[in-house]
Amino acid sequence: MRNYLRECKDTMKISAENATRPKLSMKYADGALRITRTPGRQNTRNTVSLDDLIEPKYLSAAMIYSYFIEPGYLFERFLPLKTGYHLYRPHVPIYIGRDLSMDGVGQEFGGFTTTKPTTADFENAVECAQAGYREMYGDNFHPFYPKMTGGGCAHSKFMILVYPDFLRVAITSANLMKLDVVRGDNMWYIQDFPRRAKDDESEQARTGRAFQADLRKHVEELACPTAFTKAHLDGAFDFSAAKVYLVTSKPGTFSKDRASDYGQLKLRDIVRRKIFKKFSKANPPPKLSFEICVGSVGHLQTQDVVKNFLESCTGNLQKSIEGKPKLKMIFPTVDDVENSTLGRAGANNISCHMDWRKLEEKNAEYLKDVFYHYYSKDRGCLFHTKSILALHADAPKATPLYMYLGSANFSTNAWGAVKPEKRLGVQATGITERLEGIGNFECGVVIKGWHIAGMLETGKWEDIVPYERPTEAMRYKDGEWPWKLTYADMQGTAGGPSAPDADEMPCSVMDLVRVLSKKKVLHLRGEA
Repeated sequence: MRNYLRECKDTMKISAENATRPKLSMKYADGALRITRTPGRQNTRNTVSLDDLIEPKYLSAAMIYSYFIEPGYLFERFLPLKTGYHLYRPHVPIYIGRDLSMDGVGQEFGGFTTTKPTTADFENAVECAQAGYREMYGDNFHPFYPKMTGGGCAHSKFMILVYPDFLRVAITSANLMKLDVVRGDNMWYIQDFPRRAKDDESEQARTGRAFQADLRKHVEELACPTAFTKAHLDGAFDFSAAKVYLVTSKPGTFSKDRASDYGQLKLRDIVRRKIFKKFSKANPPPKLSFEICVGSVGHLQTQDVVKNFLESCTGNLQKSIEGKPKLKMIFPTVDDVENSTLGRAGANNISCHMDWRKLEEKNAEYLKDVFYHYYSKDRGCLFHTKSILALHADAPKATPLYMYLGSANFSTNAWGAVKPEKRLGVQATGITERLEGIGNFECGVVIKGWHIAGMLETGKWEDIVPYERPTEAMRYKDGEWPWKLTYADMQGTAGGPSAPDADEMPCSVMDLVRVLSKKKVLHLRGEA
């Protein structure tokens, strides 16, 4: 009852504020695709910054989730907290979510010392972290953390910003730190959804209902307090204009009627039912090729990982062998990183996890032929982009069939693995596959190709791509290898090129947090 009365009082204060200030209009009612407005970018059309998205004086509530957050940048500059640059508005609830293993301050508050705590230890650590943060930032600061039980991470990156007359959703590949949202290439999907009138009982469009339901479910799975979802994701806003399909991942193995709820089976289902809906036996879908750019390349040399994923990317309508349909992986070499504006300091959040030396031994040497240099259109920039372009195999410059952007890298942890369903009882229901091995929470969107140009200010679909499209001259040559992050790189003590036979010193996520919290170059407070 006390919480309910407090919410009523806060709502009254927000309503009173709204009555005394100019109306804030929607900027992204039709949906928008953008890239980061990096410092050296000549053409700023189709670009965005956090200043464009977050209007602190107008916020009625916010739910912000990111794998890594730079508090001094996000909290103080953009949110109405007691330590911020803006007027402290304690009646505006701010929900901040992240993986607890990536929150060094929260760990100190909670005495969090292990990546695999018991449920009781985790809940106690969260309560202590919440109390510590309220003392630091104010009573309207509500941190939340999904409980991780395996070896993955809670990797989603998105914001739900509530304004007086609309709700803004921004889904991105960027961590909320300057390295990503100011200095690095990243992609953004943004859309504003209007508030529904209290007496509006009309049905939302099917795509809008699905998007709202999937978004609500993912927010809940990340352990966001129900006060936010009930207030803002239960019919208060009209999602009818949604043009994208949400694809999320959740740690676990999924079968039966849940097999297509997550990861690559969710992607496959969207491609088959939505993207290829206009095709038929008389008008079959075209052969596809794929251009994939991710900040972290998983163990692709493992048997069937590439085959498995590309078949899902085609809706399972185009059978493949390893490396087919044609694949181009866009990723920087060691030299590309060292010659970039920030050098190695700007590559602390990207890495290729394949053992380049052993590709031939593992009969995966073909992978060397699918890698292309990453050259930013803002020359010298590095990136944290995660994108998939589904292209016409015979016309790669034509409008794609679809694109994906979001948080998911190219790894089994992010997308899971499709395996045959061997249980006879399940097979009898007509289900022949299951999704195994998802380790991460992820969040991204699939956009139909014919919508892309209309969601860009220039009307040219290729302007959503922050890098130079690959040509034969950009393919890796003998002696070139993808950038691989080492412990020495994170410590800032790397003494020479990260050769494919460099002595890798593995580090835990906890080690990474401690290093990132200390490195000035990553926080980029003007020194870099």
